[in-house]
Amino acid sequence: MGDNSISYRAFPDAETFEEVYNRIKIITNEILYKTDKNIIVIGHGGSIEAFISHWLNIPLENIEKLYIQGNSGGVSFLAEDINSNRILKVWNDGSYII
Repeated sequence: MGDNSISYRAFPDAETFEEVYNRIKIITNEILYKTDKNIIVIGHGGSIEAFISHWLNIPLENIEKLYIQGNSGGVSFLAEDINSNRILKVWNDGSYII
């Protein structure tokens, strides 16, 4: 996270990273129980950072010094193996952009 604080609120009505992480955790858990082979997740900045953090099972309390940055339009591939290990196979690939 850019500001190194999970409780930072940029303006009064903004979500903190902790609030985003907890909201995204619900979505991530829903995805884990789907039987679809491929699922596309589209997001931006903090929501993708929260999604990746949760996908990789990084506890919220360990995120304080973590910053996951990607470029606009980057495509990532995540997977889960037969032992339910979560894998970040490709991160932020932009090779398709000409």
